[in-house]
Amino acid sequence: MMERDQVAVYIDEGAVFEDLLREIAREMDHDRARLRPILAEDILAAGNPWERTLSLIVPGGADSPYCAALNGEGNDRIRAFVAGGGGYLGICAGAYYACREIAFHAGRADAVVGRRDLSLLAARAIGSLSALAPPYDRTLASAAAVRLDWPGLGVFRGHYHGGPRFEIDPGAAITVLARFGDVPGCPPAVVQASLGQGVVVACGVHLEQCGASLEARLPSLGDGEAHRGLARALSSDETPRRRAFRQILALCRVPLKPWAGDRAAA
Repeated sequence: MMERDQVAVYIDEGAVFEDLLREIAREMDHDRARLRPILAEDILAAGNPWERTLSLIVPGGADSPYCAALNGEGNDRIRAFVAGGGGYLGICAGAYYACREIAFHAGRADAVVGRRDLSLLAARAIGSLSALAPPYDRTLASAAAVRLDWPGLGVFRGHYHGGPRFEIDPGAAITVLARFGDVPGCPPAVVQASLGQGVVVACGVHLEQCGASLEARLPSLGDGEAHRGLARALSSDETPRRRAFRQILALCRVPLKPWAGDRAAA
């Protein structure tokens, strides 16, 4: 059997992936694996496109194009890959996409609601969350630094931008890794489940987004100065943010390079 040594990141229509690729590359052990951006056509290619793949990471953006490209055979292949021992990490749109059902902006003109064909998690993904930020509109005006309560890492702020909370089906074998500290009832923000021999992690916040990279982008934005407080809030919690991001990468089979912050947390 061929050795698994690739980490696949979905970069097709709907995906916003630049920051995610950069942060995975920063954390990954490149002596043990290589980063492989993939398109829907790669998932649907003849043969076994997963033979060398450790993990599939699906970024934020919009999940409707994911459905259009992958419903049916593509999702069947993803499920089989995970069940056979692979990792799936879904962030924001990738987290909505992994759930049994989604309710995004239900009752609004821009609502996206209904069951999802991939259905890796027995849960309903609900967002965006008005307790955290204005309704998602692709601009930083609808983003916020929000409190995450993460056992083992404490309470810290992460970048929220339209992601879901998770309403877990009764009796479902799903582990809550973190909760939204600023939402009534502190609902799940990051969850994990097994599927066959593999693992699924769905994350309602952008743990790949660090304050320094956001601050570097501000001069290119017309209203950038208005969001400097967001960048600085994220920067102040950079160490737990990075630990959390590394934790979910490791859960999803991504080999990591050593980092002194891990030893400090031990």
